[in-house]
Amino acid sequence: MDGSSGTGSNANSSVGPFTSEESASQSHRQKVDIAWAHVSKGVNAQGRKTMTCIYYHKTFAGGGIFQMKQHLAGARGSIVSYGKVPPEVRHAISVTLKDIFEKKKKEENLGQKIHLVDL
Repeated sequence: MDGSSGTGSNANSSVGPFTSEESASQSHRQKVDIAWAHVSKGVNAQGRKTMTCIYYHKTFAGGGIFQMKQHLAGARGSIVSYGKVPPEVRHAISVTLKDIFEKKKKEENLGQKIHLVDL
């Protein structure tokens, strides 16, 4: 075989048209959420992933980016809000939270309609 078809023995360890480095980077989802621009990631002494608000300088272990969005938006939830987040950031994050809730509600309504049709 000529090695260009992706089958058979290949001299390098790449799979398909990607090198092993490209394949590894593509297997991880990119952090594209706007909230990541306002949060720094880290690891605490116990090895748990942490997030630190760049405005509040408080580190949170666990909870995920959704709770950090609640924090940045000043939404009431299970994480403390902070009043010194810039208004434009607070507004942008609030809009994304609203979009998430609307999308979830739409999916739930669609699911109910599908269930009724199946009856």
